[in-house]
Amino acid sequence: MKNMKAFFKFSPLVLAIALLGQGCLIQFNNAGANDGGVWRTANKGEKWAQTNAVLSVGGARSINTSNIVSFTVDPADAQTIYVATDADGLLFTTDGGNSWTQPPDLGKAKISSIAVSPKDKCVVYATTAGMLVQTADCTRTWSKIYEETRAGVTFTSVALDFFNTSNVYLSTSKGDIVKSTDGGTSWATVTSRPFTSNVSKLVVDPFDSRIIYAATKSDGVWKTIDSGMSWVDMNKGLEQFDGSKDLYDLVPDKSAKDSYILVCRYGLLKTNDGGTTWNKIPLVTGPGQARIYAFAINPSNGQEMYYTTATVFYKSGNGGANWTTKRLPTSRIGSALLVSGKDANTVYLGTLLVKK
Repeated sequence: MKNMKAFFKFSPLVLAIALLGQGCLIQFNNAGANDGGVWRTANKGEKWAQTNAVLSVGGARSINTSNIVSFTVDPADAQTIYVATDADGLLFTTDGGNSWTQPPDLGKAKISSIAVSPKDKCVVYATTAGMLVQTADCTRTWSKIYEETRAGVTFTSVALDFFNTSNVYLSTSKGDIVKSTDGGTSWATVTSRPFTSNVSKLVVDPFDSRIIYAATKSDGVWKTIDSGMSWVDMNKGLEQFDGSKDLYDLVPDKSAKDSYILVCRYGLLKTNDGGTTWNKIPLVTGPGQARIYAFAINPSNGQEMYYTTATVFYKSGNGGANWTTKRLPTSRIGSALLVSGKDANTVYLGTLLVKK
């Protein structure tokens, strides 16, 4: 691994709403149906509309054909949302999705993870293949602050300590976790980890930033309570659920301490004690019968949760005791979900075209 600085320079974007009226619409270059990109509902999934306008110098563009990897919200502003894509770089909105901006110097790269500083909204980190980049001026310029030099090894997740934002955590497809205590200037490998498989996601506990969860591809869920110095195996409570180690996502319930939902091949599992014990959330389909592609929970009310399969949108208002279903508004897979922190009626859906 290699620590390095290399600055990308570009002129700030001059955005004008008037560009929408010029009749110039340029679609991004992902093949497939144009019912992709981002969808938004204002009534918890009853009706959906695409919200894919990208404003830029030279005309308005659309991300109707883009594949969405994930949503990341600015902790200080629920209307500012960042989107990671698999081939169109990074996009962000400051108006809740009415329009999007694409920092040009990140290009058409695949972005796997994004983190926004809770104390300075202009500081943003993003992982792309074997590189971690950072902006400190609200995406005007970007700096490459860490690079993976091993062939075939990629960065999978970046996470920030909300109490001390100088602490930055980064995971790799080889199971490594590296940590910076100075905002990315220098890095050290967390050598105490007992797992070796792909770390698909790092989650900093929303109530105590010393607690971090590592969701791995085949070694299950691990936890540190001392900022990465030591790690505890949280898989004993998962052993009764077949497929629980085939992880897709780990999502905190921000309305309750020590509460997390594990999205896995088995289905949905929930812990209310920080991972010591797990209980299944009843689903319409039986365990392992449907692949869950996206999951989201109301950050203010953990009883309201949503998930998607290949073609169906599921909604529950009572913690999964009952579900209502609707067909997805797109021919694509629903790859990402986000419940607005400003208005819980508003839900965002990211889409993905799966190549057959």
